[in-house]
Amino acid sequence: SGVDIRLGTEVVEIDPKGKFVKTAAGNIFQAQAVILASGVRRRSLNIPGETEFAGRGVIESGSKERELARGKTVAIIGGGDAALENAIILSEYAAKIYVIHRRNSFSARDEFVDAAAANGTVEFVFNAEVDRISGHGWVDAIDVRDRSTNSNHTISVDLVLARIGVEPNSGLIQELAGSGPNGDLQLDQN
Repeated sequence: SGVDIRLGTEVVEIDPKGKFVKTAAGNIFQAQAVILASGVRRRSLNIPGETEFAGRGVIESGSKERELARGKTVAIIGGGDAALENAIILSEYAAKIYVIHRRNSFSARDEFVDAAAANGTVEFVFNAEVDRISGHGWVDAIDVRDRSTNSNHTISVDLVLARIGVEPNSGLIQELAGSGPNGDLQLDQN
């Protein structure tokens, strides 16, 4: 069939001009074209406290970690389908959920927004950004900045879940992104 599949192989170099891929084991694969399909990862907030409280109040998944939310106050940051869907899932467990979004309306589908809005546990916080996650061994608060007034306030929370989109796992070729005037390297990040 002409297809050679190598699972568990680490690629360490991609040459778009020579059209070859080099693996950590030293194997070189020549091709007519190289397609990088490395998937995506969740975008992070890149704020103080996010890394420090990972696994100690900053959670990765509302559906997988929903039992942690039982009786707790949760902040979900984001405005798309994933943020609102997680708010709906966690509303069955949490005492209170804040959905914090930097704009004044959600990009999520209406059915998710309507279901979250109808839930007495969920409160929407628009035009706001979380600037810091803090706590003492475990998350106990977030610092929120109102984008309209630039004023800051603190919200007491037990859990934080960021759902602000995804970004491509294209670190291996980022330095090549602009190479070649004839489009030697094309990054299709859809």
